[in-house]
Amino acid sequence: MNYLKTGLILGIAASAMTANAQFGTANKADLLPVDGKSGIYGTGTWLTERVSGGGGSATGLLFNAEKALSINGDDVLALGAFIADVDGTTYSIYAKKYLAATYGLQLGLLKAAGNDDLNYTLFGIYDFTEAKEGSTRIQGGLGTYYTGFNSEFNLSAFVKASHPLQNGLSIDGTIWYTDFDGFRSTTFALGVGYKF
Repeated sequence: MNYLKTGLILGIAASAMTANAQFGTANKADLLPVDGKSGIYGTGTWLTERVSGGGGSATGLLFNAEKALSINGDDVLALGAFIADVDGTTYSIYAKKYLAATYGLQLGLLKAAGNDDLNYTLFGIYDFTEAKEGSTRIQGGLGTYYTGFNSEFNLSAFVKASHPLQNGLSIDGTIWYTDFDGFRSTTFALGVGYKF
């Protein structure tokens, strides 16, 4: 049964290459400290593909880490960062606040190397699966991506699936859609996650 779940997650992630999408974050279950793990979750993706609305594409690497700063029942506050090297290097820091068991807000700041413009993201996030160890986790986000180069708010959404394997190791697949003033960008990422 575990092989079936793993195959399903890989299939969903692979099919995302043709969708319009971009990058997601750790599910609440990944941030809860259990079994001697500290609540730090990291993802390394060896396959990251960005496809633009005009048909161009680029591949690269993406690394992400998140740490729960405070946990009080359903109230979880986390801080995260990622670096992506896909058609140029992008850096991001973000904060995530769960307002209830399954939903919350995420605010991020993104900066591309060699570019003075700052970009911002604000997402409502929702965990579609329970925050329990050993279960396949799916998280979605819908919100806005503010681009500094044209000072506009743009539609953005993401979906992330994470299937735990063993000892804190998981397979993660993500898609993130962004519409920049009619220019659609899709980023797909498939990689390995680890809970420290």
